Amino acid sequence: YTKGLMSIQNISSQIAIKYFLEPCPGEKVLDVCAAPGSKTTYISELVGDEGEVISVDISKKRLGLLRENLVRLDIKNVVAMGADATEKDFLEKGGTVWSISPENKRMVSDYAGYFDRIFIDAPCSAFGTISKNPDVKYNKTMDDIIRLAEMSYKMIVNCDKYLKNDGRLVFYTCTLSPVENQQVIDKFLKEFNEKYDVIKPDVSGIL
Repeated sequence: YTKGLMSIQNISSQIAIKYFLEPCPGEKVLDVCAAPGSKTTYISELVGDEGEVISVDISKKRLGLLRENLVRLDIKNVVAMGADATEKDFLEKGGTVWSISPENKRMVSDYAGYFDRIFIDAPCSAFGTISKNPDVKYNKTMDDIIRLAEMSYKMIVNCDKYLKNDGRLVFYTCTLSPVENQQVIDKFLKEFNEKYDVIKPDVSGIL
């Protein structure tokens, strides 16, 4: 692990990337709320050296962990950026940019329609992790859930401009809350009427 020969990731995260996002070699991928980077590093492996990954997070501390993982694994096709995805045009407004390879630190002036795939690992109430984190059902109020849902919605809307017309956007949470899941998606689809098709990946036989 310390030599960068392996990473540790739970099965649900692996499925989210390999079977939901399905990044292909050479593709450009935007990973939102990416730190500490386990999904970013898997995406990086799947797109290969010819691919490009931009990983965004608002937390400087968590971005530090992302950088540590990129260094440990010697990953050169990822650019880490400090930015707030709830803000419109967040990539153009982005702050600190970092990469192992200096040539990868270039940032274009307009990312409209730039990415083949976008992965949003949205902050949430985490009710889907109750079995290992039983306290989560006690430390969130309805106001918290509504606030998180509103943040997620802003992120999806703001990512729309960055996706290619035939691209794929994955909204991923670890909660069972319909306020943060179905209602966010329904609101988004209503705003972008007929622009998006909802797909149901075939994961039969995987679990």
